[in-house]
Amino acid sequence: VNLHLRLDRFKVTGHYRTPPAAGMFGGYIQGFGQSIIEGDISPGSEGGTKITGEWVHTAGPLEKGTFMVQWNQEVKAMKGWWATDADSDARHEWIWMPITTRFQ
Repeated sequence: VNLHLRLDRFKVTGHYRTPPAAGMFGGYIQGFGQSIIEGDISPGSEGGTKITGEWVHTAGPLEKGTFMVQWNQEVKAMKGWWATDADSDARHEWIWMPITTRFQ
């Protein structure tokens, strides 16, 4: 996930790629889905940060949907769910893990 924060407006925009399945095409492809995300930043539970918004696939098997992630101190990551507009009742777990240790 590559995010751009607009703290003056409490907005986040970004993009991400989904990884290929283990062993798929020898691991040489960058992922089957590419998406753009836009969300709102707000206080989450227990003093953490929450982001709610929408995602749109620019390439990949899905089209668009909604998401919510919030800081989870136990896993030290943003944890939440994503859903498609076509099946908004089915929420799938989503975890955004930091790739550096700057968030400690």
